[in-house]
Amino acid sequence: MGFEPTIYWSEANCTIQPMLQTHFTFLLLTKLSFLIGLFIIYIIESCIFILFLFYQILFNFMFIKTEVYYHMESCTSCNKEVREDYTQFKCPACGKSKIIRCNRCKSISKLYKCPECGFIGP
Repeated sequence: MGFEPTIYWSEANCTIQPMLQTHFTFLLLTKLSFLIGLFIIYIIESCIFILFLFYQILFNFMFIKTEVYYHMESCTSCNKEVREDYTQFKCPACGKSKIIRCNRCKSISKLYKCPECGFIGP
């Protein structure tokens, strides 16, 4: 009860080859070409990923931010940004809001208004 391969005549090389061997060779080449295709796709994806990393590194070094952004406080009376020489305190009426006054507005006793409760003070 053994398996006997089908024999066919090959006109290309004038030899008799078993049909089973040709079928396995075809399957092997098909699987091999599929694996080679997957490997090529893997190599291409790896190259794209590496190029993307180099691109990010290059542009991060090219565009290094040298400016530092601070949230600048502003005077409650004149709305000018204050960096130094200013006074800061809580609203005397509600105690919720922070009042900031520059030295100029403080020296001329310019009025300020609390943004929370509307208290007006000198």
